Amino acid sequence: MTVCIAALADGGARAVLVSDKLVAMSFMGWSAEKDHPAKIHYVSDTAAILAAGDLNAAQEVAASASRLYGGGEYGHLELGEIVRYAYERVRLSRVEHAYL
Repeated sequence: MTVCIAALADGGARAVLVSDKLVAMSFMGWSAEKDHPAKIHYVSDTAAILAAGDLNAAQEVAASASRLYGGGEYGHLELGEIVRYAYERVRLSRVEHAYL
């Protein structure tokens, strides 16, 4: 089970992000090695995403969200909408790749 916690500090000026390092791998069991994908992804200097589930997909979503957010392509959208859009694009791409 993934544990990710985020809390605001200093009256909302800062955030504290914490996650566990345990990764489930179907072919090897459990691991907490440093070389596995992170569960905290920084989208910009001021924004981060906490991830659970398929961490490889989470890395793709974070990279896509970072490009969209940082590149100004969707700068008028809130970060949450950008992450949702990036998630949809990654999931659609994976489904298309698997079935088409």
